Amino acid sequence: MSEIKLSITNMGGYIGLNWSNTGSIGKYDYVALYADQPTDPRGYLTWQWQWASRAKPYKTGTRYRKGVYWLAYCSWDYAAGCYRILHISPA
Repeated sequence: MSEIKLSITNMGGYIGLNWSNTGSIGKYDYVALYADQPTDPRGYLTWQWQWASRAKPYKTGTRYRKGVYWLAYCSWDYAAGCYRILHISPA
């Protein structure tokens, strides 16, 4: 079974997204920053996401404040034809 880990770092006063996935990373998997505990994969803060296959950490445009935001790892469900949240974590 794969393990997904999500965290943030302070990148010059802005949130940096960090992630790891010990399983396979789908072509359309992404990591995103949310204002509240995510229930909708597309409910992330505007432009505050990155493809999981890209280099990390990813510097967002959101000011760093630990314990305020949430992170989610989302993946495309081909059978259902929509995104699914695979893992969430408080930031």
